[in-house]
Amino acid sequence: MEFKGAIFDFDGVVVDTTPLHYSSWKKLIIDDHKIPFNRNIYEAIVNGRKSSDVIAKLLKHLPKYHQKKALALKQRYYLEFIDQGKLKTFDSTIKLIQELLENNIKIAVSSSSRSVDYVLKKSNINNLFNIVISGDEIKNSKPHPESFLHAAKQLKLNINECIVFEDTKVGIEAAKTGGFLCVGIDRNNKPKHYKMADIHVKDLNEINYKKLVKLFENKL
Repeated sequence: MEFKGAIFDFDGVVVDTTPLHYSSWKKLIIDDHKIPFNRNIYEAIVNGRKSSDVIAKLLKHLPKYHQKKALALKQRYYLEFIDQGKLKTFDSTIKLIQELLENNIKIAVSSSSRSVDYVLKKSNINNLFNIVISGDEIKNSKPHPESFLHAAKQLKLNINECIVFEDTKVGIEAAKTGGFLCVGIDRNNKPKHYKMADIHVKDLNEINYKKLVKLFENKL
């Protein structure tokens, strides 16, 4: 095994979009459809999954046409929150990506979101990534590994040459199902969700290039 590529999940790993996603889902589900919605529902059904799959679950009583309208409305709410300037990047992630680039590691960001390109440009960090994978390119939601497999393919690397950085239980399951090494980022102090990860950290300031190289060497 040789470390050649890093695949970063987007929401909650590169950019702190989770509060904005939660607020936009809450506005859609509670305000528009009068259906109960809270953090537990968000974690169990929404976080890390494609919005179209979430709509199909939370608003399954609606005809398909109205589900599509609801999906577009949720996206509009989310972009409105972004345009209000309520967005920040994780400095530790950006610092690690820059270090990896300096060591000739190829970098991909893989997201279930359709607006990842827009958010990257808004954050002025779109130049950090060799490959950007958006939800439009992916058919299967996590825990299916399609998003990470597609990212590795686009980087022209083998699975055992890449490591995935994830902050959700379902994302870590996807990475490990796909055969990847995985760093689990526990930002919400739920260590039981990160048992499958090869490395479990609270923030990426605990990781650097040398530690990642050592991880690959230990897996030889």
